[in-house]
Amino acid sequence: MYVNRWSQRPSLGLGGDALAVIGIIILATNLSGESWSAGLTPTAMLLILLGSLCGKWSSRILSMPPVYLIGGMCYTLYLYHFTVISAVGRFVLPWLDSTQPLWFDLLLIIAFVLPAVLIVGAVLFVLIERPFMNWRPGRQQEKAKLNDRMTSSAGTPVRVGEK
Repeated sequence: MYVNRWSQRPSLGLGGDALAVIGIIILATNLSGESWSAGLTPTAMLLILLGSLCGKWSSRILSMPPVYLIGGMCYTLYLYHFTVISAVGRFVLPWLDSTQPLWFDLLLIIAFVLPAVLIVGAVLFVLIERPFMNWRPGRQQEKAKLNDRMTSSAGTPVRVGEK
């Protein structure tokens, strides 16, 4: 369902950035363990999404090369993140303590798990996913068939892919 017909790109402003900041604050409150904010996670995510689409600074942040490179690897990260988190989590788990604040435990986990997930994901993306993105099975046979057809119909040999 289309709500509007865009004739031009929506203008970016600080109002969108304000929405993103409000969403981040709500999400941070939820992560702090406050029970009243547990049901606000979907609202926080919606505010962050809207803010990132309409905000001047938040759209700049999302346009930075590290951010869109991670976005390009998202499928590889999705496939392997659980395995990496399980492996690295075994080493981080002894450092976690229930007497510490939740945000401290999360910060500790992020400090070790996030780099590991990104490094493993980047290596697997470069070694496995990227070659398959460029691989076109049967392409040489298609070129040969096209060359044969062009040669038989024109009478003069013309090779596809040659300059």
